[in-house]
Amino acid sequence: FVELAVAGAERRALEVLFLQPRHGAIAALASPLARLRSQGQSCPRAAAALLRSVGEASLLSGQALRREARAVAQQQAAPAPTPAHEGLDEYDYMERESASARLEEEEARLMLEALNEDPFCRFVPCLAACATDHATPCPVRCSAVTSLGRIAQLHPRVAEGLLPTLAPLCARSEPAEVRSRASLAVASLVASVPRLVEPLLEEALRAPLREEGTPALLRRGAGASP
Repeated sequence: FVELAVAGAERRALEVLFLQPRHGAIAALASPLARLRSQGQSCPRAAAALLRSVGEASLLSGQALRREARAVAQQQAAPAPTPAHEGLDEYDYMERESASARLEEEEARLMLEALNEDPFCRFVPCLAACATDHATPCPVRCSAVTSLGRIAQLHPRVAEGLLPTLAPLCARSEPAEVRSRASLAVASLVASVPRLVEPLLEEALRAPLREEGTPALLRRGAGASP
C-alpha cells in the first residue's frame, strides 16, 4: 500500500481494503499509515500520500458508517402506518413524511456520534495544521486541503466546523494550487450547508475565474468583461 500511495494510486488500494468490514480495513491500514507517517518526516511525497490516504479512507469509512447508522435507525423506528384502503389519505401522507424526517434525524445523530470516534477524522487537527502552514511544501498543503474537503462532506456539522479553516484558503494571497483545492472543497459543501457556503461562492469560485490568464469562455461565464 505504501508504494501505491506514494505513486498516487491510494484510492484503488483503499477501495480493495474496504471490501472487507470497516474494522478490518482500519486494522489493515494501521501499519501502512504508520510507515507513511514515519517516511513523511523527511519525504514530502510520503507526507502528501499520507494525507491523501486519510482523506480517501475517511470517505470510505464514512460510507460504511452511514450504512450502519441507517440500519440502526430503521430498526429503532416505529413501523409506518398501513392504510386500511387503497391509496393514502392526507393524514397517512403527513404521518409517513414525519416518520421519514425522524428517521433522517436519527440517522444523522448516529452518524455524527460514530464520526467522533472514527480514526481518520481524528487526523483533522493535523490536516488543518498542514493546510494552513505556509512553510509546508505546497503539494503537502494541497493534499491536506483536499482531505479536509473529503471529511467535511461526511456530515453538515463537520462541514460547519471545517469551513472556518477552508474558506480563508480561497484568498488571493494563497498559492494558486492551494487556492484551487480550497475553492473546490468549499463549493462541494453547498448542498450540505448552503446558508454558510453560498455567501462564500463569489470569493471561492467566481472571482478566481475572472482573473487574467483564465480561459476566455470561463471568464465570460463568471461575468468578466471580454
